[in-house]
Amino acid sequence: MAGILGSAIAILDKILQWGQEVYIDRPSTARTEMGGMAEAGWRIVVGPAPASIQNPSSRVIEQYNRRNLEVDWVIYVVASAESVREGDRVRTTTGKKYAIVSAENQAGLSTLWRIGARETK
Repeated sequence: MAGILGSAIAILDKILQWGQEVYIDRPSTARTEMGGMAEAGWRIVVGPAPASIQNPSSRVIEQYNRRNLEVDWVIYVVASAESVREGDRVRTTTGKKYAIVSAENQAGLSTLWRIGARETK
């Protein structure tokens, strides 16, 4: 456990040093005229939050492949518990967007998340 916690703290320290910021958006819905529900855009659930967007290592790609997940990017982000989930998206301050494929709480801290993501348009 100490090794995992030490790694998580080291990642958190790097994120805070790099100074990159992102927003996490969640799809919102609205009631239609017929009484159903339809997507109505995105709403911000986190942000701006410190983050680091990285190319995944071969080890990380293998971990996702074992779960049949395909990711282009790994994003480490500082966010509160329950604020990151699959189906949300990460948006950078420069406008790039990434679909969240997997969101994992790192070392049980509930503040540091590793997000597996695919870049979107």
